[in-house]
Amino acid sequence: MLRLKITPHEFAAMIHFMRQATEGYRHRPLKSQSVKVLLMAQYLAKLTNHKLTGWLIRPRKPYALSIPLPLARALHQDMQEAYLGEWQQVFLNTLDRAITNYRDPFTQAHTVGELIH
Repeated sequence: MLRLKITPHEFAAMIHFMRQATEGYRHRPLKSQSVKVLLMAQYLAKLTNHKLTGWLIRPRKPYALSIPLPLARALHQDMQEAYLGEWQQVFLNTLDRAITNYRDPFTQAHTVGELIH
């Protein structure tokens, strides 16, 4: 999982981007769908109205969001190739920093030793 600290505006921009990217995907055969689109559609399907409205309580407060690494990479790649709105660009910048600074705990030698004992 990749942890991000984002504002509700960035969250809404991410959701909007994923909805546009997955529009009409169900009408295509599975063989012709990209893995990126399937990852985004799966994430969107898991969101509930309660989770979505929870982000609107304090619009300026940053919230912690954890997203699966494959979804983070899919968003990162697709957003770099797309025309983005202002908040989508802010979200992409946050995502880019998080991916750049990500350290997998299982690849750290000292952590692997700690996990075994």
